[in-house]
Amino acid sequence: MTLRLVLRTLAARPVRTAVLSGGFGFGVAVMAALLGVGDVILEQSRSPALRGGGDLVVVGRAGDVSSARFLLSSVLGAPPLAARVATVSPTQRRPLFLVQGDRVTRLRARGGIPSLEKAVGDPEISHVPEWKDAPSDRGWTSPDASELLRAMDRFHPIPDAPAWADSWAEWLYFNGRTADGSVRFYLSFMTGPRTRGVGGEGDSFRASERSAAVRLQLERGGKVENYSRRAVIPEATLLAEAPDLDIAGNRVRLEGLRYHITLDLAAESGVNFSGTVYRSTAFWIIHQL
Repeated sequence: MTLRLVLRTLAARPVRTAVLSGGFGFGVAVMAALLGVGDVILEQSRSPALRGGGDLVVVGRAGDVSSARFLLSSVLGAPPLAARVATVSPTQRRPLFLVQGDRVTRLRARGGIPSLEKAVGDPEISHVPEWKDAPSDRGWTSPDASELLRAMDRFHPIPDAPAWADSWAEWLYFNGRTADGSVRFYLSFMTGPRTRGVGGEGDSFRASERSAAVRLQLERGGKVENYSRRAVIPEATLLAEAPDLDIAGNRVRLEGLRYHITLDLAAESGVNFSGTVYRSTAFWIIHQL
């Protein structure tokens, strides 16, 4: 029926039908070409060569890769990936604004480590001998593993958000077991919001002190025991020294890549606990003194 209708239309108005058919075919061809070009452009936009060289581009789900130096040294720079990775070059893209009198031009700039950019074959700077590493770039080219761990586990100032300031908290936590699995534990060193003043200014915060607590949940022979202590610690000391912490006689010290912890805790019910937790290569071991 459709074919018969087409043939009758063609016989009745051959010129108009031919023009319509040609236009329809041309439109389909143009759409197919645009889809093909768009696919090529999208593929090229993801090309590592266009982003500064190399064979693979690694990006974060929301943009920047968090803890990038740790990723470089302890993931890509450690077995089994280390043998398959020749060079990794970290880069950042940021907007810059060029101000010329009353005219402001927004630019998109990319920064990286000169020696690493050259190693991955960035064509933009490969032949620019003046672009050399600065002393601060050693943190990327030769990162110290213990400094990376300390930077990752540092504590932060309370954000300037008054509605949430009294619920701010940060913590270090450790969990593990003995070799035979008979003893398991979960240990947390937590710091909370600033403590409130006393007296006429009862609703004001004392900016120099933060609430803190240590809690140990210890499982022995299927029985769970809880120990804890609370204290108030100087905020300046916390921000300057964490992850090294001192809370009510309980200590955390980061020594190289090993955390050494000394505990003196009051039982939430039963006998008090004092002991030392230290890290072994395979698991965490807990000794009661």
